[in-house]
Amino acid sequence: MGAVELINVLRPTVANARYIVFSAMALHDHPDRRAAVADGKEAADRFTYEVRRFFPFIPFIGGRVREPFTWGRRDAS
Repeated sequence: MGAVELINVLRPTVANARYIVFSAMALHDHPDRRAAVADGKEAADRFTYEVRRFFPFIPFIGGRVREPFTWGRRDAS
């Protein structure tokens, strides 16, 4: 039972920590946006949506291709 409770605490902690780190990385890469994010709610909301869009929670989803195709210089079949 104790292990289940520990996982119940760790799972949301890690999930939130990912977005905190991704937000810090985005602000580091785009220092010109820092003041706008700090000053205004609308800019902060837009920034949050962009972080969620650019850094997805699930980094990889496997799948199978239905038809062969080329992506960049890679062939998938």
